Amino acid sequence: MQQPRPAKPSRVFDRGPEWDALTAFAGRPVPHAALGVLSGRRRMGKTYLLRALVEQCGGFQ
Repeated sequence: MQQPRPAKPSRVFDRGPEWDALTAFAGRPVPHAALGVLSGRRRMGKTYLLRALVEQCGGFQ
């Protein structure tokens, strides 16, 4: 059974498709470790999104 995806925090403005892709990857029920690659231009908020996802999922930084 798949867990519900974490809600996007209100402080994360816009970024709906990016948030959906990150939560889909983070919430996959796989029995092994997985590596995801997040790429994009400089200073566009990649780390900001990842930190928000970690906080919403109860992970650690």
